[in-house]
Amino acid sequence: MNATAYQEKTRASVKAEGERLWLLLQGLPKVKACKPTVNFILLDISGTGYSAALFREKLLQRQIMIRDCSNYPGLSTGLRPGCCKVPPMIIDALLAALQAVLKGEYKGMTKIILVRHGETKWNLLGRYQGQTDIALSDKGLQQAQMLAERFAFPEISAAYSSDLQRAYKTASFVADPLFPARN
Repeated sequence: MNATAYQEKTRASVKAEGERLWLLLQGLPKVKACKPTVNFILLDISGTGYSAALFREKLLQRQIMIRDCSNYPGLSTGLRPGCCKVPPMIIDALLAALQAVLKGEYKGMTKIILVRHGETKWNLLGRYQGQTDIALSDKGLQQAQMLAERFAFPEISAAYSSDLQRAYKTASFVADPLFPARN
């Protein structure tokens, strides 16, 4: 196939994919898809209640990346391009992600954050602690406070630790502000 034929075939494929996606997007609530004229589709998300940044972030959590064109001149704040040349097998994933985000059912991927306890006096001495219940040093308490500041966001839904005071105290710096009823 020569270059011209390949380009024409690609243009036709992009157009067909765009038309199919546009038709499927018509069934989504709160989103208006503008008919594609190039290799992307503009979405009016003003009815969703999401900012463009939050909408994009929620789709990124579903492994769907859309282009942020908030700096494109002439676009209203609710219009955002998305989905450059989406292969047919991705269209279903994109629609599922959009539906979940719009229904508010998707809370994001499960993330597991592993954290080691703050410093103890035995850490400074290079002593193995094992199951010996050694308290945090002053520096360890500062480290736990810094950890709490780092993870001070509501996406954490559970915190677990061992019953050793160094681990429990480190975890409590993070968990206590997030789960006050559990204290």
